[in-house]
Amino acid sequence: MRRSTEPPRERGDPATGARHRRGTSAADRAAAPFSEQALAGEGLSTEDRHGVFVGLGSTYRVLGRYEESLATLRRGLGEFPDDAALRTFLAMALYNVGEAHEATGTLLKVLAATSADDGVRRYRRAVEYYADHLDDAERVLLTPCQHWLTFTS
Repeated sequence: MRRSTEPPRERGDPATGARHRRGTSAADRAAAPFSEQALAGEGLSTEDRHGVFVGLGSTYRVLGRYEESLATLRRGLGEFPDDAALRTFLAMALYNVGEAHEATGTLLKVLAATSADDGVRRYRRAVEYYADHLDDAERVLLTPCQHWLTFTS
């Protein structure tokens, strides 16, 4: 992947500057305070604000600052509740703190909501159900036909 060699548009634009400097841990560490400052202030467009939440949440995760990642991504979801990108990065951070069950459920919900794959779409209701009931697979004894009828009708 080729990195842009262009500098940030303006030194006073922390959201844009932070995005252009991503890629190394040192740069990520340096960009995080600018991103926090951008979120605390006013003047970001909705698109930029969303991008800062995703970028900062991801940055914290890459740096091993998982709790800050979770807090940032959840804060972003407070403003963008159905956003698939935020939910996907949240799932990765959840995995990193040992919450594999919640991480998997989150990813399954994103998959069910966003997939264009015919097979996933056909079983969307089952995927949505099991996103919240992952352990039910051991308790539910249905034949494949009964299972298919349950979630496709």
